[in-house]
Order: sequence, then C-alpha cells, then structure tokens
Amino acid sequence: SRLAVAIAAKRKVTHVNRQPSAEGLADLRTDGLRVAAVGDSTAESLRAAKWPVEVTPKQFGGEGLVAAFAEHDLAHGARILFPAGSIARSTIPDGLTALGAQVDRVVAYETTPSTLDKRVCVEDIESGCVDAVTFASPSTVVGLQRVLGKDTFGRMLERILAVAIGPTTAEALERTGVSPDAVAHPSTLDGLVDAVVTVFNEGSN
Repeated sequence: SRLAVAIAAKRKVTHVNRQPSAEGLADLRTDGLRVAAVGDSTAESLRAAKWPVEVTPKQFGGEGLVAAFAEHDLAHGARILFPAGSIARSTIPDGLTALGAQVDRVVAYETTPSTLDKRVCVEDIESGCVDAVTFASPSTVVGLQRVLGKDTFGRMLERILAVAIGPTTAEALERTGVSPDAVAHPSTLDGLVDAVVTVFNEGSN
C-alpha cells in the first residue's frame, strides 16, 4: 500500500525528527513516501529537515489538509502516519479515514498547561499593563480560561483585545463567549504579529 505522512503543525516536525524512527521514515522517500504539510511554514520546516513535501492545502487547517488529500487522491488505500499533540482534534484522522485511508495516529508530544498566577494575571489586566492577549492554539484558550475561571476569563477579555492565530483558535474563543478582535491570516506566528499590529493601528485611527 502507499505510505504517507500528514503533518498538521510546525512544532510536530521537531518532535517527529527526535524520534528514533525518524531517520528510517525519511529514508522511505525513495520508496514512494508522500508527505503533506498543513501550511507553508510547516512545509518549510519539513524541507529544512530533508522531508520531501509534496502537498500543502489551499486552505490552512485540518479541513484544508483533508481536502488536499482528496484533491490529489492520496488517501484511498494509503496508510497514513498522523503525528499529533495529545489533545489534537480528530478532524484530520477522521477525514482521511472517510476517504479510505488507514490512519496511524501517534502522540508526538503532550500538551500541558503552563503555571500561571491568576492574581497576577487579573491585576496586570485591570491595571492596564496588558493591552492584548494572543492565542496561538485552541489549547491556549482552554488553558487560560481554566486558570482564570470562566467568569473572570470573559470579564477580563472585555477589557483587552483578543487575537487568534487562525479560524480553529477563533472558534475555540467563540465557544467561550468571546469574539476575537482579529484573526491572523496567514495562520502563522508572523501572521499573528501582523494581526496584532493591524488591530492596534485600526484602533488608533
């Protein structure tokens, strides 16, 4: 059967390359290994690590990656390795399975929340020391809400700007009742910085 690897985030490149089997996987490029990346930034990291990226989606995100597999007819009858974080959505493996692939989902890294002091966070926001908060993944939304508590999270984000790295993270914010003030495009860290600058410039005009 055909072999493929679906990489859904830039950070997963680092974790996969650290695995003992990474060199063996990379050697499979001569045996027809197909590699798909969720976006241009992830593709650049993969190519820098000598992975032969063939497919990047037109639309960034899990849904876009599944659509790219369908467009290039890469999924049906293929065995696909999907390295993911411990709390990653099932959009990609479910979508690829529906297209006829056998998906091997492996946990490439564990997502654990950082330790934050709720009192300090609230004081910084209420004192005006913080003008905006950026969310670089859905898990950052969940993590900050867990630390602050649901009511405090909503109240604090009424006072400052909330900027999401992409549509999936924006949806996670909206599920908490918070509408993001800006969503990065493209969905990269550079795009996130640009979105923050843009929303501040718009507010100053």
